[in-house]
Amino acid sequence: MESLNSITEKALKVNLDPAIYGTFAEIGAGQEVVRHFFHAGSASRTIAKSMSAYDKSFSDDIYGKEGRYVCESRLQRMLSKEYDLLIKRLDEARGNETQFFAYANTVATDSTGAGHAWMGISFQDHPKSEVNQIIIHVRLFDTDRITQQEVVGVAGVNLVHGAFFLNQAPVDLIQSLSDFMTNKRFDIDMIRFSGPLFKTIDHRESCLHLVRKGLTNAALFGPDGQTLQPAEEIYHKNILVLRGSFRPVTKVNVDMMTSSLKQFCRDYSLDPNEVVTIAEISLQNLLADKNDEQNETKDFLDRATLLQQLGHRVMISNYPEFYLLSSFLNKLTNGYIGMVIGTPRLKDLFEEHYYSKIDGGILEAFGRLFRNKLHFYAYPWMDPDGKLLTAYNLGVDRKLDGLYRFLLDNNRISALDNYAPELTRLRLTTQDVLECIKNKDDVWMNYVPEQVADQIKSLKLFGYES
Repeated sequence: MESLNSITEKALKVNLDPAIYGTFAEIGAGQEVVRHFFHAGSASRTIAKSMSAYDKSFSDDIYGKEGRYVCESRLQRMLSKEYDLLIKRLDEARGNETQFFAYANTVATDSTGAGHAWMGISFQDHPKSEVNQIIIHVRLFDTDRITQQEVVGVAGVNLVHGAFFLNQAPVDLIQSLSDFMTNKRFDIDMIRFSGPLFKTIDHRESCLHLVRKGLTNAALFGPDGQTLQPAEEIYHKNILVLRGSFRPVTKVNVDMMTSSLKQFCRDYSLDPNEVVTIAEISLQNLLADKNDEQNETKDFLDRATLLQQLGHRVMISNYPEFYLLSSFLNKLTNGYIGMVIGTPRLKDLFEEHYYSKIDGGILEAFGRLFRNKLHFYAYPWMDPDGKLLTAYNLGVDRKLDGLYRFLLDNNRISALDNYAPELTRLRLTTQDVLECIKNKDDVWMNYVPEQVADQIKSLKLFGYES
């Protein structure tokens, strides 16, 4: 991949390509992206029009009324309007030798470090081609509005450059979005590709790469595999999260989510349709060999395929500790949050050595973990001696027993009471099931839902061979 030493060089490379020509439309933080192209030189070769409709009346008149101005639907209106105008006005005159594009963004800066931006580009990959599109959502963490604008400008140039010069290598394109910026200043928590150029892209894989490449700590996609912007999907919603490896998803996993959803709705008088259920996989739960990205990706997609079939949204995150995941979710919603956990894993939460890197130790971690309305549902587990472990006979370390009882008494931890008792006697772990699949031991089919077994066999997931 060609090495460019500055964002100005990236903009100049676009400007010097005689085929690339288009428009820029930016709302909310100045014309920060197009400014780089003007300053790089030779901008007249690239820029047909630059505009910024700040006034809502002007913006509504141009793009139509919208309930919110910094959202994906507004961005799509902008891109559609500007690209259609470009083709209408210039295609006949120069369409045979031009790759047209329309870049747009809509931005909200914020002095608390909660700014964000939607940006995208509609473009041709060769003259007269059908339109392709890349959409991203950027979260802005700087507390100074000027520096937030700088991030918008750099990210926008990276996006335009990547669309034209890295469109055959989506992983490189994703990685390039952070060029000339430090990741502490921003997140890119959603990317969506569309158009004939990207017809073979798996959007779930794009989510994985966003997290793996450090552009965000969490990415989300729906049961249909389409990428979702976490804040928009979760905002003001009630959430139920099951964390696991799901390699593969088992009958126990399904019962954990089903029984906890019923109890969650009962406890807080919720309609099940008002609850967003998420199966969350952390990067640490992927393959141990982090240098084998190809097998790691396939393994992740196999897991995701089965979770989607069961109707769950899937989150991939870089939050190894529960309290980090809780902090992330609490920033996105003021609704109720439930987390489902196996009883042995609940006991692990009370191991103090996990919190040695935190100044306040386990107390600080639990302060973050149980912030607001978070509630743990503990799924019972049969130990090797035949004893049923529940949240009420867990037996944490004596010096932490008071803390544990406090959380029980204040309804922050509950034992699930509507689980399927026969499932607690299933002794195979997901790792055991995986080994059975690889060893052609059909006993594994007794441990997974029938539709999951059918999918594993028909799609030959996890190395299955008949």
